[in-house]
Amino acid sequence: MKSASIADRSIQQLVTFEDNYAVFAPEGAMELQQGIAFVTETIGYCRENDIRGLIVDVRGVVGLKNPSVAEKFWYTQDWAKASERKVAIALVANRDLIDPTKIGVTMAENVGLRSHVFDNMEDAVEWLKRYL
Repeated sequence: MKSASIADRSIQQLVTFEDNYAVFAPEGAMELQQGIAFVTETIGYCRENDIRGLIVDVRGVVGLKNPSVAEKFWYTQDWAKASERKVAIALVANRDLIDPTKIGVTMAENVGLRSHVFDNMEDAVEWLKRYL
């Protein structure tokens, strides 16, 4: 493992680590952009430390609104760059936040990011384990 920077210490405090994947499950109020930036940093951390999967569970975030199509486009670009095709991402959200067309998943695939969205942790873990 590389030496711990301030961002690394934050990741180690806010992210739990399983066998070969990490889980970020924030609770309470969080700005969308702040959360997206932290996930981007966490993806980079996972990549650099050979952790091949990340689950982002946003069901505990209060007041979270569904990102716009443009926001989904930009964060999938950032997450794909951070991943370098080495980290798969499973997003867990409340059903009302999941776009039925799963446009974010399609956008991610188009830039080489393995990702999917689920409404429960069990399905997310099952999907993610296929890439570990």
